[in-house]
Amino acid sequence: MISRIARHVRTGGIIAFHELDWDGARSFLLSGTPNFDLRRTAALFDTVYVSLYKYLGAPYGAVLCGKKDLVVRARDMRHVYGGMIYQGWQAAVPALDALPGFTNRFLQARAQFETLLAGLQSAGGFTIVRVPNGSNITHVQLSPERLHGLEARLAAAEIRAHITPNGAMPLSINESILRRSPQDLLHPFLG
Repeated sequence: MISRIARHVRTGGIIAFHELDWDGARSFLLSGTPNFDLRRTAALFDTVYVSLYKYLGAPYGAVLCGKKDLVVRARDMRHVYGGMIYQGWQAAVPALDALPGFTNRFLQARAQFETLLAGLQSAGGFTIVRVPNGSNITHVQLSPERLHGLEARLAAAEIRAHITPNGAMPLSINESILRRSPQDLLHPFLG
């Protein structure tokens, strides 16, 4: 989501917007997406919001990246409006541990995910439905034959998946896919 931070400055009756902020909470999850470059995209904005808990292992929190003066001003505004987490720095510790090498690990995870999807597609009964311009979520439409016993097999294999009443299953890429081979992951899907 792109939003303008409205800082109105009156000059000659003209109202101007000065900062452009990118809600890049899921931005690192776009690693490996065709035609996406994180640095190039972030350079278009004055500030970028990045989540620490969506994929970096923190229990909560986010960081605002940008020029120091903008970040200081945002911090001051947050305090004025009551936003303050005392001793919140502990939430950043898991993220600081996960961040080095994240992009490379996520690229490996994306490649392994694509291998899994190709295996599902070729097995029949699984239709891959890509989210246009999506980050880490792909939907799989299941045939009635593939639905039979699938939830129990996945649960037994410790694969967490939600199957909607109409037989759609959203699958998300995350680093946990690197813990098993695509063949080991494919087996419970196929039965």
